[in-house]
Amino acid sequence: HWVNHFPKDKTYGTLIDERDGNEYKTVVIGNRMWMAENLRFADSAAYTNLKGQMWCYNYNVKMCSLGGAYYTWPAVMNFHRQWNDTSATELIKTPYHQGICPNGWHVPALDDFELLRMEYKDGRKLKIAGENTRTWEDVTNISGLSILPVGAYNLLGRFEVGFSNFWLSSEYGKTSA
Repeated sequence: HWVNHFPKDKTYGTLIDERDGNEYKTVVIGNRMWMAENLRFADSAAYTNLKGQMWCYNYNVKMCSLGGAYYTWPAVMNFHRQWNDTSATELIKTPYHQGICPNGWHVPALDDFELLRMEYKDGRKLKIAGENTRTWEDVTNISGLSILPVGAYNLLGRFEVGFSNFWLSSEYGKTSA
């Protein structure tokens, strides 16, 4: 099973999501503060755009508390599912779009992610975890980002694990971000 790993040589802050009480570690990388672990927000009553657009691993609610949730891009952005295959450029608040993030936080834009990658000169040096890794044993976590490699939920309704995908608020095209 997935186990969080936070390097002892990193200084972490704490974020408590006032919406649901979830506590997250935060880490400063360069001049930005990042959530150091996977988002676990799942209140589809308060955020109706999450209905049918988020899942827990193997459809087990307990897994969301361990590895976070799987979200569609519209769910992350707090948009209706119609924006899965239509450009939502006019709805994106720039430079900071909150989406389903806790108050005071935002969905990273491409610029944020590029600054993160530049901080390590090579995105692979973020050392989030190795391919097909489900635990943090023998992983060097240089960045302090302890995001678990929970993978993705594909269009066929299957969970693919062993890697991490990151949603950004920047659109890549009409049907991708």
